[in-house]
Amino acid sequence: MAELGSCPKPAPREVARLNAFTDGVLVVSMTLLVLNIELPEGVGQLDDEALLTTLGGLWPRFLAYLISFLVVAQYWVGYTDRFGALKAADEGFVWRTIWFQLAIGFIPFASALISENGGAVATVVYATTMIAASLMLTLLWLYANARGLLPDRVPPGRRLRMVLPWVQSAAVFALSIAVALIHPDGAKLVWLLLIPLGWWGDRKRPPQER
Repeated sequence: MAELGSCPKPAPREVARLNAFTDGVLVVSMTLLVLNIELPEGVGQLDDEALLTTLGGLWPRFLAYLISFLVVAQYWVGYTDRFGALKAADEGFVWRTIWFQLAIGFIPFASALISENGGAVATVVYATTMIAASLMLTLLWLYANARGLLPDRVPPGRRLRMVLPWVQSAAVFALSIAVALIHPDGAKLVWLLLIPLGWWGDRKRPPQER
């Protein structure tokens, strides 16, 4: 394999194909998440009270679906916003994108695992998967900026703001790992911090960056 970043820069059409491929991985992963919410057998014979009780028992699956969907959606919005106008993509960028896609493709499995088992191990696997995806996307953007692949090179003072949503996600899931070792259900509640943090981050972005 050639040294990362050593190959010629692909034509704009190839960049568009890479972005379309990444879009497809993200969208398919989001779609697969809902398959983790399976109705129990015999649900059609339940009365309203029993049905409500049964649906209430599915709350871990609904929570895993909600958090996973919102986080992957954040990745999709961030990727489209940051790399939609990419000038070129060298081999280093391509391979870093593939590693990001690898983490994204694992999210439906991690979501299914935590839907079936809410213990500490499953919670840590899920959180670690999200951390990996967040960090890979952060490193992808930093690489593209350093290599001049973006339309405009972002100055140092704005770099943290550009990757802040992904850094916040990684930090929240890292915190949840520490909580999971003591109280797995409490760790899941930590993930809800992503909602106000996402709202706060959007409010703090200048209008020209929204």
